[in-house]
Parts: sequence; structure tokens; C-alpha cells
Amino acid sequence: MKNNSAFLLMVVLLLPLLFINISTTHDWGDDFAAFIGQAKAILEGKEYFKTGFVPNLEKPDLVASPLGWSLLLLPVMAAYGVNLVALKIYLSIFYVLWGGFLFLIFRKKKETLFAALVVGFIFYHPQFIGFKAEVLSDAAFAALFSLTLYFVSRLEKLTTMHLLILGLMIGFSCLIRPLGFVLMGSVFFEFFRIKDWKLKWLQVLIPILSAFLLYFLVGKVFFPCENVYSHYTHFLGKEVGVNVVENAQFYFAEWQAYWAMLTAHSTGKVLLIYLFSFLLIVGSLRYLLLWNVYTVTVLAYLAVVFVWPFRSQGFRYIYPVLPFFVYISFESLNRMIQRNHRTTTWVSNTLLIYLLFQCFTFNAEPIQRNLVQHGSQTNSAKALYSFLEHEVSNSSRVVFTKPRVLCLYSGVNALYPIANLDFRKISEEYTRYGVHYFVRCKNTNLECYNAIYSSYMDSMERQKVLLWSNTDFDVYKRNH
Repeated sequence: MKNNSAFLLMVVLLLPLLFINISTTHDWGDDFAAFIGQAKAILEGKEYFKTGFVPNLEKPDLVASPLGWSLLLLPVMAAYGVNLVALKIYLSIFYVLWGGFLFLIFRKKKETLFAALVVGFIFYHPQFIGFKAEVLSDAAFAALFSLTLYFVSRLEKLTTMHLLILGLMIGFSCLIRPLGFVLMGSVFFEFFRIKDWKLKWLQVLIPILSAFLLYFLVGKVFFPCENVYSHYTHFLGKEVGVNVVENAQFYFAEWQAYWAMLTAHSTGKVLLIYLFSFLLIVGSLRYLLLWNVYTVTVLAYLAVVFVWPFRSQGFRYIYPVLPFFVYISFESLNRMIQRNHRTTTWVSNTLLIYLLFQCFTFNAEPIQRNLVQHGSQTNSAKALYSFLEHEVSNSSRVVFTKPRVLCLYSGVNALYPIANLDFRKISEEYTRYGVHYFVRCKNTNLECYNAIYSSYMDSMERQKVLLWSNTDFDVYKRNH
């Protein structure tokens, strides 16, 4: 089967994912609000970082989020506004295409069914589908990352036009996430690996220079923002060793959870975890010996991710490369079996079909129900947004644990609560930032609840006046 036909067939098999896990609500993680707010600002003719969010001492380097995903959201935002259903379906298109691109990478001669089953298992896995519930840049970046890597692996066969397209893809991936710069190193690695000097330096410089040009024009000329990426680099040199250890422990725990959630039996959980951890180690050693462009790119990506300060975000940071780990594990199983039976793949295929069945029978209803009951679109949250929108001036500054959500839905200026200072100094800082209002979450089940912030609010008996309240939130005006 030719690549184009196989790719289209794989995409068709993934099409149901366009409409799975699509809901009208969202969690309180306010990164999604930043991306949507930036797209909204652009459509309103403002500078993209003028969303109402106010950087402060708590996160001084967080000026704006990377622009690429906000630019991709523009067509849907222009047509439907802040419509979470439309935005999630749009995000799902990138999710499906990502699966198709990985199929092109994984597919080898006589292994089309195996590659299709691996991709199907990965993308119908409940943990992966869970990412479709959030309007974030993961799927778009991962799709572009995989397609670009596929192009790089075919570097010597690319025409000048293809090389130019490759460069534009690298440049735009950097605009979505700075980690896209890893792909530039992939181009140089593939050039030196080929050792065919008929491949002229110009063929390497075309994608690199076009990537830098696109990045410069979009990020510095058309949409300039000073220090937009400083929060990605401020940690350099600070406890890198600790970051590596913490990230390694956390991601291994997530790897265990990835397999454990496929069965309710404790023995089955242990068996799957040990089996696929062992297969991953064996398969990884083989790829380290092969040392191809995929190996080097994944290792470079991991090196950056593991020195990053520890964040409790599951597979969010290693999301684009996790499918390679899963594929390596199953391929390692295949190779072990084929040492005795060269053409036998039925064992791994049967296991994949069984695990796919487990994915289809996974009960996601409790997760969905929790999101509806405790997300950012509850009736109490909407009442809060409405009060702030109609009763608080747009120029007023409001403190809240999820400020970018308030900026998006209420149109106010908002900032994170300040911590790590004594209460007197915190009050002085709020005065310096011109804070007028405080919003406190009272419901400990909500992600936006913060015990330290609540304690500070309790200490302000004479410095605040209650303006509005419901079951989950209080709004206070600050007495100066």
C-alpha cells in the first residue's frame, strides 16, 4: 500500500476521535485562557499580549504564552468566538493528523497492520484522549513536530520547495513551543549522518534560514513582545540536578499509570508495568546503537524536558515523544518473538487488539462528571464572571488564583496572588500593583482553591469589604 493511501486510511480510522471527549466545559488550568485570550486580542486589533493579565512578583517572567497556537486558533475564533466545543473539535483535527503522521514514521515493509494497531492504541488510550479536553497547544505542536521529523528523515530526497516547506514547519513549531528548536539540530544531524557531500550545504541552510526568518518576522516584526520567552530560560543553572531527579521519578510514575489504567486487576497492572518497562529498556538500547535521527531528536527533546523545573502536568511536556516509547516497546516484543519465528507478529498484534479493547471499554464518565461539576464553566463560575463583567471596571485590578480565566471571561485586569512573603509585605506589594479587588474560591474541591491565599484573605479583616458571594466564590473590594 502506498504511503498516501495508507496515511488516508489511518486518518479515517482515527476520525471518530474528532467527536470523542468533546464537552462544553474546561478545567481551571488557565493556560487555555491565555491562548484563547491572545487570539481574541489579535481579532480585536490589539497587541496579542494585552489580554488583561498582569505579571507580578509571583510569576514575573510570565508575560505571554507562545504565539503559534493562538494564531492557529484565529479562524475558529473569528467564526465562533469563545466556543469551547468548536475549539475542541478544531484541536481534535490536529490530534487525528498527528496519528496519521506517526503512522508514516512507524510503518515499515510488511508491518502496516502492526503500525496501524500501535497508532490506534496510542490515540484511543484514555490518557491521551484526556488531553483533548483542554484547548492547549499539545496536539498542534506534536502533529507538526512529527510531520517535520518525517521530512527530516528524508532530507536527501527533498526538493528545494520541500526544503523551504520544512523550514517553515520548523519555524512555526518554534512559535507554538520553543522546544521546536530541537528540530533544527535534527536537520544538521541528518546532514552529517548521510555523509553524502553531494547534498550541498545550501540544502541544509534553506530550512534553517527559512525557519529563523519565519520566527523573526512573526515573533519580532508582526507580533513583537519583549521578554515573551524569558520564563522558559530563567531557571537555567538553578538546581538542574534536582529537576532531573524529580522529573525522572514523576514521569516514571506516569508511565506506570499509563499501563495500570488499562486493567482493574492488581496483578494485571503489575504485569503490564513490568513487561512494558522491560521492553522499553531493551528497545531503547537497540535504538541507541542505531543512532538515527529519531533517536537523537527524542533524546535531545528529553534532555531539555528533564532539566525543566518539575511540574505536575503528567505527560504534557513529553507528550510529543511518548508515542515513540510505546512503539519501541511493542517493536521490542516483536523482535524477541521473531528471533525464533521470523515472520510472526500475531502475538504483539493480538496483545494490541486486546489493549485497544480495554481502551474502548474504559469508563471515562467519572472524569467527565468531575470536570462538569468542578470546572471553570459551572453556574457559580459563570455568575462570578457576570458580576465582574458588569460591576467591576475594566481598568480595575483583581487578584485571583487563575487570573487569565478571569481576564478571558470577565474582561478585567487580573494577577496571581503573591506568596512567599509575610502578610504585611504582601499588602505593600498589592498597593504597588494597584490592586482593587480580591476573588477567593471557598470550595476546596475546585482547582482554583488556594489555602495560603485564603489564609491571607482571612487576615485582612479591616482591609476588605465583601461585595458579592455565592456558594463557591467571594468578591471583596480592598480598603486602602
